[in-house]
Amino acid sequence: MKRTSLYSKEHRVLARLLRKLRLKKGLSQAAVGKALGRPQAYVSAVETFIRGVDLLQLRELVQLYDVRLRDFIDLYEADLASSGDVPDRELRAGAKPRPKRPAATRYPLKKASKKTPTPVKKAANKRAR
Repeated sequence: MKRTSLYSKEHRVLARLLRKLRLKKGLSQAAVGKALGRPQAYVSAVETFIRGVDLLQLRELVQLYDVRLRDFIDLYEADLASSGDVPDRELRAGAKPRPKRPAATRYPLKKASKKTPTPVKKAANKRAR
């Protein structure tokens, strides 16, 4: 099966689970990055669906969280089955659903100013001749 996007449901569930395990272990993104020999931004990119992980990277991550790879796969499959049709922003790690605002308040228009532009005065020549 060809993966079409990093933003697929499967990838979102994977990233959410990795974040949940990291927080359960009490580790910061910086601590995980340091243990992996990578910057904190790498861990952030994985957890926010920007970067995918291969099997070896996944194995390194779950070992840091003291989880066997087989157990992680079982957790992943369970999360994937229970996620259903959750909107993207609700699948994001830790994101809360946002209330919808009425269309009129989403993009308020700027009111045109009724003032006429003031003419620019030229600076007086102060030099005595």
